[in-house]
Amino acid sequence: MFCHFPRVMARISALFCCVVWHLVAYSTALLSDDLLNVQQRNQKSPEDTSTDLAKLISESSGAINAAAASILDSTSSPNVQRATASCTIAALIFPAQVFNSTSSEYPLEEDVNWSQTCWLPSNCFIRPRSAQEVALLLKVIAKVGCKFAVRGRGHNPNPGFSSVDSSGILLDLRDLNSLALDQKGVLHAGPGNSWGDLWDAAEASNRTVAGAREQEVGISGCLLGGGMPYFSSQYGLATDNVKNYEVVLANSTIIYANATENPELFRALKGGGSNLGAHQYTGLVTRFDIDTYPLLHTQYSINTYNTTDYAYILNATVQVQEAMEFDSRIDIFVTFSPSAINVGLFYADWAVEPPAVFKPFYNLESLIGSPVPLANGIIVSLTSAFAASSAPYDARRSPSAATTMVDYDLYIKFYEQFLSIAQSSSMSFPANLSYTIEPMSSAMVQKGEDLGGNLCGLPKVSQTWWSLVVEWQDEADDAVAQRTIEALQDSIDGLSRDRDLLLDFQFMNHAGPTQKVLESYGEANFDQLKSVAQRYDPNGLFQNLQNNGFLVGKP
Repeated sequence: MFCHFPRVMARISALFCCVVWHLVAYSTALLSDDLLNVQQRNQKSPEDTSTDLAKLISESSGAINAAAASILDSTSSPNVQRATASCTIAALIFPAQVFNSTSSEYPLEEDVNWSQTCWLPSNCFIRPRSAQEVALLLKVIAKVGCKFAVRGRGHNPNPGFSSVDSSGILLDLRDLNSLALDQKGVLHAGPGNSWGDLWDAAEASNRTVAGAREQEVGISGCLLGGGMPYFSSQYGLATDNVKNYEVVLANSTIIYANATENPELFRALKGGGSNLGAHQYTGLVTRFDIDTYPLLHTQYSINTYNTTDYAYILNATVQVQEAMEFDSRIDIFVTFSPSAINVGLFYADWAVEPPAVFKPFYNLESLIGSPVPLANGIIVSLTSAFAASSAPYDARRSPSAATTMVDYDLYIKFYEQFLSIAQSSSMSFPANLSYTIEPMSSAMVQKGEDLGGNLCGLPKVSQTWWSLVVEWQDEADDAVAQRTIEALQDSIDGLSRDRDLLLDFQFMNHAGPTQKVLESYGEANFDQLKSVAQRYDPNGLFQNLQNNGFLVGKP
C-alpha cells in the first residue's frame, strides 16, 4: 500500500493544480465582461466617446482573457508576469496610449520624474485620458493582481511613490489635463495639470488660486498632501480650497466627494495623500474642483546673503515670523546652504515703499545680490521670476520634514550642526545639502478650519515647517546620501525635542519615504484614515498593490 503512496499523492497534486488553474482561469476569463460592465456603468451618455472603448473591448475579448490567464503559465517573476499581462491588456484597449521598453516614447516617459531616484524602468507606461479609462485600468489591475504606481507631474522625489520598476506598471495622468473656470469662480482641473497651468487659467479671468510655490509642480500630489501656497495665512493650505473631488474607487466606480456627498472621504482627501486618491488608497482622483479668489497683488523679492551673518539673518527671520501673527499679508522663506542664505520676502499688496516689517532684512549689510529683485506683480509673475532665477538641475534627491515651534536658539543650534554635517559629508561624496525654514502662522490653521477643516491635525500656533534636502549625482553615493539626510533629521528632531519645541506634524509634500506622516496627524485622524480606507476599498487594492507611498497599512 505504502509503495503506491507517492503515485497517489502525485495524482492528488495534479488534480489540485488542475482545479486551482480552472478556478483562476474562471476568475480571469470574464475580464472582458467585467470591463464592459465598468464601461457601461460609467458611460455618461449614449454619445459618450467611451462607447468606442466598448467596441475595442468586445473585438479584443479573446486576447484580453488569454492575456489575463497567462499569469498562470510562466516561470518568470510573478510580479513581472502580472505587469506584462496588464500592459498587454491595456494595449488592446488603448493601443496608442501604452509605452513599453520597445516604444520610442519609453525613454522620455522613464525620465519624466523630477528626481533621478524615481527614474525607474516600469514594465510599461499607460496614459489614460478620462476617468472612464482610469476605471477600466483599475479593473485590469485588480483582476490581474498587478503592482502599480501613479504619476501626476512626477515631482515627488521618493523612489516608488510615483514610479515603479519592471515588476509593475505606471499610470501617467498628464493627459487628464482638463481645465475650466466656471461662473461661480470654481476651477475644474484634471490631475495632469501643473500649478502654472492653473495660475494662467485663473489669472486670465482676474482670479487666483492657492497652490504650490513653483509653476512645474503638479496639482495632484500637492493638494492631497496638503499643499503650501503663498500667503497661507489668507488662504489656508492648498487642500483647504478644494470644493469637490471626482474619484475612481478601487471597484472602478466613479463618485464625487464633497461636503454633502461622501463627506467622510472628502475630509480624508484633505491631507490623506497617496492613501486617498491623489494617486491611490481608496481610489484615484481624476478631477479637482477648487475655489478661486480675486486677483492677488503682491510685492516680492528673493535676496542672497553671506552665511557669516547667519545669526543676524536668523534674528530677522524670527522678527518677521512673529509679525506674521498680526498681519496675514506677510509671507517668507529662508533657505540655507553651506555657501549662501536665500530669503524670499513676499507681501500681499502693492506698495510704493517696501513694507516696514521686512526692515530687519533690509538693514543687513551681508546682502550679496538679489536673484529676484524687488517688484510688484501677481502670482504668475512671482513664480516666473522664481523659475528664471533657478537653473534646472537633474539630480538624485532625498527629502525629510519636521515641524517645530519658533525659537531663535533652536535656529542657531541647528544651523551650526548643519554646517558640521555638510562639512563631514562633503569629504565623503559630492552633494548639495540645504534646508528651508517655512514659517506658518496660527491664522493659517484657523483659515483651514473656517474652510471646513483638513486631516493634518495642525496645532493653532505659530510654527516652523522644516524642509531638508540632499541632492547628488552618482547612484553609488545613494547610501551615504541616505545617512546624511538621516543625520540632518536626527539633528533637528533631537535639538527641538530637548527644548520641548518639536511638534508631531510632518508635511507630506516634503517628507521622506520612511517618515510616519499619517501617524503625525494624530491618533484620531489616523484612525479616520484607516476607517475610510476600509469602507471605500474593503479589499485593500490600493494598500496591497500600490508600489509605495504614505499608506495606512504600511509598516
